[in-house]
Amino acid sequence: MTEQNAITKSGRGRPRKYEFPAQLTCTVTGKVVKTNPTQFARQLEASGKDMATFIKTYISRAGRKQVKVEVKVKKAGADLTAVPAPVEPVADNSEGV
Repeated sequence: MTEQNAITKSGRGRPRKYEFPAQLTCTVTGKVVKTNPTQFARQLEASGKDMATFIKTYISRAGRKQVKVEVKVKKAGADLTAVPAPVEPVADNSEGV
């Protein structure tokens, strides 16, 4: 209960009841994502990080999707460049027509 008492009112309206932020900024896309306290608490617990590190390294759902696509493209590009296709000269049959 002491944690909730330490939270001060910022501006007009009701004081916040939770120490968690209401918005997080994705490090990949730069978009601001709104969260609720229970969602943030579950994500924090699942990540195993402390709050400051989690906020600093937060990646949204859209950001995770973007990273996944970039990794796929890199793998596909690496596979194509690793084994170059053999190039054979093509015979020109237009002269013998």
